[in-house]
Amino acid sequence: MGRYDITLGHLTRIGCRAFLQTIGGEGRLTVLETDFPTARERRVDHLAVIDAPDGSRTLLHVEFQATVDARMPKRMLGYYSDILNWVAEHPQDRVGPLPDEVTQKVVYVGAGEWQSGTAICHQNLNFRFELVEASKLRAKPLLETGDLGDAVVAVLTADGTSTDVIKAILGKIMRAPASERADALAQLVALSQLRGIRPLIEQEYNAMSIVVSVEDSAILRPPIDRAYDLGKAEGKAEGKAEGKAEGQALGQALVAKSIETILHQRFPGQVPSGLADRLSHVAAETLDEILHKSLTAASVADALGPDQPANGSPP
Repeated sequence: MGRYDITLGHLTRIGCRAFLQTIGGEGRLTVLETDFPTARERRVDHLAVIDAPDGSRTLLHVEFQATVDARMPKRMLGYYSDILNWVAEHPQDRVGPLPDEVTQKVVYVGAGEWQSGTAICHQNLNFRFELVEASKLRAKPLLETGDLGDAVVAVLTADGTSTDVIKAILGKIMRAPASERADALAQLVALSQLRGIRPLIEQEYNAMSIVVSVEDSAILRPPIDRAYDLGKAEGKAEGKAEGKAEGQALGQALVAKSIETILHQRFPGQVPSGLADRLSHVAAETLDEILHKSLTAASVADALGPDQPANGSPP
């Protein structure tokens, strides 16, 4: 699964009810598991039960695509088969009897038009899925009736690149609980790259002075905590002062690696070679500051500060 699929899959698992109703239909939506045990591991982006107002019940399967894939019909047919087999093995899920009817949607979030097929027509098979182009959806319903996830996804809609919509999205993030802001902003920055408007997002974000804390991030905080915990464990295992220092150094090295990873994702091809190694020697307080900046900085230089590691020289 690509990085955009991961972001969108996460958003639709924790929210985006208005968005999912827009592409899947009206009704109460209940999210299901998306891992299917097969000979090869297979995970779908989103699966949910929709209980429609008329009493009918269907399974909604959604896959997100940032690029055109000529193999998509075969992939979707494979998913369809896996879902039906899973339903046969789990006819009575926690949400009640599962329906056999599956509605499949591919949500295309990439640039340009979808130039590939959506069907397989063979002598003994007539299969098709529905294509939804995010760039043809409207932002207004997502912003007016949706949750925080819907607001983030609104950046992919037809008017998602307008300044007014961007301000509305950031406004929702600013009004969200502090514990949700960092993740929402990180996801917005990631998706904005699909529309080529990351600089505009960062410009408006800086103008609005939204306060975020990496400590509250469910996405970024766990790996940071693991880094520090590993460092402390290493120090404790040594049982002496120099061992503790070595453990702390290891923790800082792992945090430095996290910074390098974030910057690589946000600024592909712009991160100095060996950055993590040089950052591992920076003071812990400075490292924390760089980690905070790496989430929203307009460039690698902004994240690293005036004494950035460059041209192979130590910071």
